[in-house]
Amino acid sequence: MNMKAGLFQQQSLKLTMTKELTQAITLLQYSSLELSEFLQEQALENPLIEMKEMQTGTYEKKKTTITKAEKSNPLDYLALNVQTLHQHLSEQMMDFNLTPFERTVADYIIDLIDNNGYLTMTSVDISELLSIDVALVETHIFRIQSLEPAGVGASNLMQCLLIQLERLENRNPLAELIIREHFDIFASKSWKEIAKKLKIELSQIQEVSDLVITLNPRPGSVFLEAKPKYIVPDLTVIVSNDLIKVDTHDEYLPQLSLNLQYYNKIASEQDTTTKAYLQEKAQQCQWILKSLDQRKQTMFNVMNEIIIRQPDFFKKGSAFLKPLTMKEIAEALEIHESTVSRACRDKYVQTPFGIVEMKTFFSSGIQTANSIDETSSAGVKQLIEQIVSKESKKKPLSDQKIVKKLEEEHDIIVSRRTIAKYRDQLGILSSSLRKRYD
Repeated sequence: MNMKAGLFQQQSLKLTMTKELTQAITLLQYSSLELSEFLQEQALENPLIEMKEMQTGTYEKKKTTITKAEKSNPLDYLALNVQTLHQHLSEQMMDFNLTPFERTVADYIIDLIDNNGYLTMTSVDISELLSIDVALVETHIFRIQSLEPAGVGASNLMQCLLIQLERLENRNPLAELIIREHFDIFASKSWKEIAKKLKIELSQIQEVSDLVITLNPRPGSVFLEAKPKYIVPDLTVIVSNDLIKVDTHDEYLPQLSLNLQYYNKIASEQDTTTKAYLQEKAQQCQWILKSLDQRKQTMFNVMNEIIIRQPDFFKKGSAFLKPLTMKEIAEALEIHESTVSRACRDKYVQTPFGIVEMKTFFSSGIQTANSIDETSSAGVKQLIEQIVSKESKKKPLSDQKIVKKLEEEHDIIVSRRTIAKYRDQLGILSSSLRKRYD
């Protein structure tokens, strides 16, 4: 086969991502706090950007609803000296009057404790690693396990729970016995086997279970949050006289403008290098201002379209959420689906029923007896929670019985597998694990 060299013309279409387009996309997907940090960085780097800090109201982040807190500057929390779990344990070890060598060993063991409060190495492994007697290591581990929070320094969940049970003011010998000698059977809820072995009633094991669930399986978790996390709503939806209105929240962001004093220097600047630098910074500032306007308009348009399709949510609550996809919003606004996704990423909306994430308004449809489009997956999850909350705790409903209830009482057709998936997502145990023996 002969290959000939030569010049050929070929026409093709190619999308080029300009710097301006890339910046607009980036700013669109920023949350309010991320955007605020970005704007502050740009103001420090660009002398032509004039920034006015705004007063911000802070909101404490919860699951789907946010409660307004006392006004303060979120940056103030950076100065808080928050104690870590390791520091907390190390300070308590001072009460034992250890020698410098013993203190070194104790601190080493404390450093092996993970964020959940568990010791990640065995006493034998630690003794071999440090070339010291295993008895000394076990003495230090025992001391650490006597510290607060109760259960810290345990090697596994069974030991963690047992330490907490032994610390109770009114100790429960049966609970300690079950956890110590029948933990796996107890955890799998094969209680009849335990009742037979110990010759006790199932109701007594139920009492032990009620006690155990009050204990902390992750005693170190209280130290995981280094500082409070706050968010602010990007949009507010107001319902008044059956009319639904959306407003953007610019007041929470730093206000940017072009510094005219520096900008006017460009025309009079003689040095070409300086003039080129100022022109670049002026263009950069204009790009940012344009991108901010585009971000605001896109978020407004997306939210307005959501309101058109989800009016009952804002008037009656989350139970009336209908199936909706980002593709539907994108087609209505004649924009790409990825643009809708970026506009909703980490964005929050103040509604009459609390602050919710924008992605909350999107959920898949569930088939009903009459239609496939009237019930959202979020609505089905809410119904599952309601059904489980009303069931007999002595005879909890199986997934198949929940399927039957949804079909008979709500005309909703779902598979048993779907119920199991939604139940797991809601943190609801299976029927065998929900059963009580009172």
